[in-house]
Amino acid sequence: MKRISEQLFDAAERYRLLALEQVLERDELAEHQAIVDACINRDPDRAVELLKHHYGQTFDAITST
Repeated sequence: MKRISEQLFDAAERYRLLALEQVLERDELAEHQAIVDACINRDPDRAVELLKHHYGQTFDAITST
C-alpha cells in the first residue's frame, strides 16, 4: 500500500511540475488582484467572469501537458 501511494505521489508530482511550466507564463498575481478588486468594488458579475477565466486558464495549463 505504501509503495502504491508513493508511486501515485511521484506521478502526480511530475504532472504538477509539467503543468507549472505552463502556469508560470501567466501573470497570476495580476489575475488574483483583478478578482480581489472586483470583490472590493462589489461587482460580483465581474468577479465571476474573472474567476471563470482564471480557473479556465489553470485547467487548460494542466490538461495541455
